[in-house]
Amino acid sequence: MTSCKSLPALLLAFVLLSFSCRSLKKNARTIPINMPEVEVLSNDPVNRYRAAATKAWELIHTDIDIRFNIRERSAEGLTRISLHPYYYATDSLVLDAKGMVIESVTDGLQRKLDWKYDTAKLSIALPKSYSKEDTLSVTIRYKALPYAFKTGGSSAITDDRGLYFVNPNGEEPYQPLQIWTQGETSANSHWFPTFDNTNFRSTFQLTIHVPDSLKTLSNGYMKTSVPEAGGLRADTWKQDIPIPPYLVMIAAGNFSVSKEMWRGKEVNYYVPQEYAAYGKAIFARTPEMMEFFSQKLGVPFPWNKYSQVVAYDYVSGAMENVSASLFGAFNLKDNRQLADDKNDYIVAHELFHQWFGDYVTAESWSNLTLNESFATYGEQLWAEYKYGEDARQEAWRQDVNKYLNQAKFSDPPLVRFHYRSQEDMFDRVSYSKGGLILHYLRQLTGDKAFFDALHLYLTQNALHSAEAAQLRLAFEQVTGSDWNWFFDQWYMRGGHPELEVSYVYNDAAQNVKVTIIQKQADSIGLYRLPLKALIINGADSKEELWEIEQRKTEYIYTYVNGRRPLIVPDAAHWLPGRMTDKKSAGQWLEQYQYCKDRLNKRQAIEGAALLDKNDTAQKLLLMGLTDNDPTLRILAINSKVYEGKKLPGKEWIDAVARIAEHDSDNKARAAALNALGDLRNEAYTSTYERATDDSSYAVAAAAYYALDRVNHKRAVEYARKLDLRQMKGNALLYRAAGIIGKEGKAEDYSFFEQKTWQLYEGNRMQFLNGVQEYLLHITDQEIYNKGVGMLLKISLKSPDAIGSYFAGAILFNLKTFSDKSIKIATDKGVMDDWRRKRDVVTAAWQSYKAAVKDENRKLDIARMEKEQ
Repeated sequence: MTSCKSLPALLLAFVLLSFSCRSLKKNARTIPINMPEVEVLSNDPVNRYRAAATKAWELIHTDIDIRFNIRERSAEGLTRISLHPYYYATDSLVLDAKGMVIESVTDGLQRKLDWKYDTAKLSIALPKSYSKEDTLSVTIRYKALPYAFKTGGSSAITDDRGLYFVNPNGEEPYQPLQIWTQGETSANSHWFPTFDNTNFRSTFQLTIHVPDSLKTLSNGYMKTSVPEAGGLRADTWKQDIPIPPYLVMIAAGNFSVSKEMWRGKEVNYYVPQEYAAYGKAIFARTPEMMEFFSQKLGVPFPWNKYSQVVAYDYVSGAMENVSASLFGAFNLKDNRQLADDKNDYIVAHELFHQWFGDYVTAESWSNLTLNESFATYGEQLWAEYKYGEDARQEAWRQDVNKYLNQAKFSDPPLVRFHYRSQEDMFDRVSYSKGGLILHYLRQLTGDKAFFDALHLYLTQNALHSAEAAQLRLAFEQVTGSDWNWFFDQWYMRGGHPELEVSYVYNDAAQNVKVTIIQKQADSIGLYRLPLKALIINGADSKEELWEIEQRKTEYIYTYVNGRRPLIVPDAAHWLPGRMTDKKSAGQWLEQYQYCKDRLNKRQAIEGAALLDKNDTAQKLLLMGLTDNDPTLRILAINSKVYEGKKLPGKEWIDAVARIAEHDSDNKARAAALNALGDLRNEAYTSTYERATDDSSYAVAAAAYYALDRVNHKRAVEYARKLDLRQMKGNALLYRAAGIIGKEGKAEDYSFFEQKTWQLYEGNRMQFLNGVQEYLLHITDQEIYNKGVGMLLKISLKSPDAIGSYFAGAILFNLKTFSDKSIKIATDKGVMDDWRRKRDVVTAAWQSYKAAVKDENRKLDIARMEKEQ
């Protein structure tokens, strides 16, 4: 392992030395060098050192004129680039230009230039050598063909074709036409030639030719909007502050636009027309966030406007394009949905990127955490400001869990110069762990120093790229302390600390010995871990700073008035790792009773839940049901199992029922109703019936679930009273559809078909569960065939995409169910009916399988068939 890790460094030294020798003047004396033989173990791309892109040229300005061939899903482009050599003189220019047909390349005097193109790079021979004092202008005329070539992607950004057309041929009867772009990581060069790397910047002007019915959005401000022949319009957008090419964007669609203002700057919300009434609510509190972040950082929002747009069929969650963030359609919600699940955190994430990622950009993808860790921590900062310390702690806890769940399989450094693909950098290390490390650094430096250092980092590196060392230097300049140990430990090393804490109480000596052991592997090494512990003596408590640096650290605390002290390690929640705290039920109860903050009380409930046969632990869990914090009430509810032989007693059930009936928190009520539904408890049927009309979709959906479990017929009666055809995608719609689907009535097919086509992406996938329920129960063969045909059409739309795979998986489920039904059928007529269904759905399943091209998707299908 050690030799393999050192090999890339040795190869790097050889490459650098070779480069230096080639760079010597031709008349230099050649010095023979005897290099040791190096055995190349593999061609694994992870062995490559990922340097920042070399800058042979410096961009000045980029002017793009683009016309869309909507039905072809292509574009005609004309890009003019002004640039100069970065330092060394050169007579050639190589631009990123992926999947294009290059028609011509000319200079500023319209003279044709010689060029070569390999579908990824455009190499241009210049008529002379240019120095850094010279300015070159190059014009490229081309056709962008984003759908003509195989694309890549990752789990974070599922596709990298750069330019996207949504429903260009009207195959989706209800979905609007949209055009949008996604530049990260290096996909914008699918629709305009450029240097598609993070350490380049340019000013931009984009002229977008679209049907006059569509609104457009891009970076900067709209300079002109000019009607054209044929029902078209040319919108010209200008971005006059230089930005990285990957942060350029365009979006076009029949959007509803809502407007607000912040310090004289426009704040705009672009949403599909069907969500026009909810645009401001979807992006609620954006101006307040802009003010909060601007004051916190001491750097006002740096761009001329801020717009947010929601796009269908988006290939990621959201994207922080400069002054114009793009969001996936899962953010589209009506007011009832927003009451259950607001969009604050994703909005805060993309907004904080406007400083960290846009204003100052990671020099290379190796330093991606400088973008994503800050955006992730921006969510915590907003939670703390708007909703209090408990909310920030909850965001911190979720980041810990996300990171540690990935760390089971992959736990690389925050800054990593070796990876298979730059897409691999978009993981829970760059995001979640990075945010945890920033919070740790904030606690160690203190609030004022932390934000002063961020201010310095932003102002020193404004409109430039940066690496982690520059962040460290900003902290050192502000605090006067050396932070190399911290950055080396957390940014340059992989892994995480794993602590085991145990206690030995010595009543004779009247003290307790606390032992903290670092349990992580020797290969990871030891950590230097300043942590705050809480020493509790009844109602009295004090904080103490622990310095954990050795494999084993011990602290001794004396009893107070003969009372055993309770120790809460990492009571301030700094640790970006895992800790095992070995406490008894009594100690967990004391921690719950005397700690004030959410996470320490949560830890006590989770610890007690593992002691299911202990009376003291059960007392603690019952107390959790009446806690003032709804998050802890939900945790207590979910600590029990409500199905099977071992069910909770009457006192517990009554307490859960009180939450279901009277709790002020929607999520707590929903959790309680789901628990009672799991129990099939008929005693609270009237509670379920009343809650079906609740203003919260989550509560109403849980009520329908519980009612269906105890009285399906009654649940159907209530579900049919809902105006489901007019309802947007939400939990209540999905639950009601599943209940109605169990009836298997032919007259309901039009509802299931229409609603399927009215919903998109995740909403459609969730609704298809109800469609599956319906097709499992329908006896009409013709209706069954129609339903299978609809699923097949969806599955063939984009066979490798997750939505199509989901529809295909339902086909497989129907096939499996029909096979089993044939085996258990005793009546020949019933058996023949199932055989006819089996034949139809098997043919559909085979058609879908044949259409799948992606190798990973084929593996998913193979696993599904194997596990049948």
